[in-house]
Amino acid sequence: MTFATVTSQTILTYAPTYMASPNLGALAGFVTLFFIGLTTLICQPLMAVVADRVNRRTMLIVVTLTAAVTAYPLLAWLAAVPTVFKFATFELWFSFMYAA
Repeated sequence: MTFATVTSQTILTYAPTYMASPNLGALAGFVTLFFIGLTTLICQPLMAVVADRVNRRTMLIVVTLTAAVTAYPLLAWLAAVPTVFKFATFELWFSFMYAA
């Protein structure tokens, strides 16, 4: 439950602010946020079907560990030279983790 809250707050609240801070443009943040929402909308029902076929506990553990292991490398990659592509990739990855 905590992981879902942190991920959703990061995607929805801090993403447009972070996008505007390295002068990448506020509009790019909101366009990226639109596609993140669309991805989440599509992936959540698909991940529900996967969770029904696979043990839900196993899926929860795998997704949480995957997100924890990939968080720092992705943030370091994003912070090195922030671009709209890197930001969108980062957000899409964690929206997929949120959907799962």
